[in-house]
Amino acid sequence: MLIVSRVTNYRSVDYSTIKNFVFNVTKDIRMTDIPTLKQKLEQQYINLAFDPATALSDLRLNSFTKKYIKNILARITGFIEEQTGVASNYGNYMNTQTKNPFEIEHIITDHYEWFTAEYSDQDDFRRWRNSIGALLLLHKSINASLNDAKYDYKLKKYCSNEGNIYTETLGDLAYQNNPKFKKFIADNNLGFKSYTSFGKNEITERIAVLVDLVKLVWNDDLFQ
Repeated sequence: MLIVSRVTNYRSVDYSTIKNFVFNVTKDIRMTDIPTLKQKLEQQYINLAFDPATALSDLRLNSFTKKYIKNILARITGFIEEQTGVASNYGNYMNTQTKNPFEIEHIITDHYEWFTAEYSDQDDFRRWRNSIGALLLLHKSINASLNDAKYDYKLKKYCSNEGNIYTETLGDLAYQNNPKFKKFIADNNLGFKSYTSFGKNEITERIAVLVDLVKLVWNDDLFQ
């Protein structure tokens, strides 16, 4: 919770920054009983003032955020899997030692000239393309094969056995003959929907879904 709340607001999480915080929390909770421990940890969570809606709307892929965005996407995808009766693949999503690891995939292909009607300039295009709402996790080999592909072709891959449950939510099949996933959406009032094209409006909607998912994964329920 501490790491996610900081990195989504572009705040440092290096050792020198974190050590004093963790040390002080450790001293504060040492030798406390369970009810007091819950109370103290909940207060620490409150003190973080973590607002996913604000943080994720401005969270974009760069050299600082890359590994943290990958972790967020992995946790989110694994969480959906768990909630829909599928074994979480989180460990595989984060494992970099395999021959074909998972990588961050841009839904929007890196060809500004294809999208000049929607994006005012290359900087505008780059900001939207790197938004967390426009990112997925795919195997390295699949990611490379989609390098110059357009959305309609990518969507077929996302919704095949080469994707995962989060990539599949961009297409229609995820919502067909999938009662556990549909129940998960309904129970948590999530705005998942399929898309035949993908641009600014779709990215904005995907960010809203991510905000709700982040609230489900990182919250203070454990301290109640």
